[in-house]
Amino acid sequence: MTYFAAPGADDAYETLRDFYSEYGTIREDGERAGARFFVAESFGQVSVIHTDGKTLAGVMNADDAEAARGFVEYVLGQANPE
Repeated sequence: MTYFAAPGADDAYETLRDFYSEYGTIREDGERAGARFFVAESFGQVSVIHTDGKTLAGVMNADDAEAARGFVEYVLGQANPE
């Protein structure tokens, strides 16, 4: 899992979204608690990318989209418990 805290998290999210749109397919995967997700398939691999505007996190080059999404949500839940 890759995790960055940066003022440019939204810009980085859009850059990744544009890349995967050009070189694969993306599925906007909704918003939860102010965080946006997309799932991308490219070059036979799956990436799940998340941003809440302050951080950018994701799993890249996974084999299973649901497992990758679950992992991202689990780790973010541990990092940001409610």
